[in-house]
Order: sequence, then C-alpha cells, then structure tokens
Amino acid sequence: MNLCKKQNLEGELKDKILAVAGVTQVVTYILSGEVDVGFINQTELNAHKDQFGSFVLIDKALYASANIVTTAFPSALTRAWRG
Repeated sequence: MNLCKKQNLEGELKDKILAVAGVTQVVTYILSGEVDVGFINQTELNAHKDQFGSFVLIDKALYASANIVTTAFPSALTRAWRG
C-alpha cells in the first residue's frame, strides 16, 4: 500500500488489490496465473526465478522496510545459538 500511495495509484488500484496471508501465497497465485502481479521478497524471487516471466526491482524509497525477527521459547533459542 505504501508503494501505491507514493505513486498516487491508491485510488486507481483500490478494487484490484488482493491482500493475502504471506509471501508464499503470493507466489502460488502468481505461478498459477490467478493474479497478474504480486509483491514478493528477493529470497522468494531467487527461489522461483526460472518460473516467473519477469520481475522489476522496486526502489526502496517507495515502500516501508520490513523488520525480520525470530522468536522461540528461551531454552530453544539458547540451544539454537549454541549449535
């Protein structure tokens, strides 16, 4: 939505945007042909690059950055970091 707002496309695309649960669902919709365009992260692009017809990298100034975190029970997290 940030990209649409910054590009003044919010009104034009309002009825065409489908909100989904996550990136995996976006990839599924794109690959099945259920949607024409989807926003995904670079990791998913790399994983499916040969399956997509094309892609466009979006200028980072046009969207809000994502914070990536991890969470677990303290004992599980401690074991994970110790290896």
